[in-house]
Amino acid sequence: MTYPYPTTRDTAELLALKEKIEKLSAPDRLRLAADLMEAGKFPLAETIAERVVHELKTLRILERQP
Repeated sequence: MTYPYPTTRDTAELLALKEKIEKLSAPDRLRLAADLMEAGKFPLAETIAERVVHELKTLRILERQP
């Protein structure tokens, strides 16, 4: 396998990032995704952006409900 296994440090960094992301508003999460894109962390940026889009679609659907 050419991809290295995540280290304990990698896991700790991802958990800290997850905590940070959960506290952000949708616009701030999109800004974070943009920052991650600039840093070349495309999979992470894509995941964050997809979750914001999913949240927006859910809100739009819920607004249509009587």
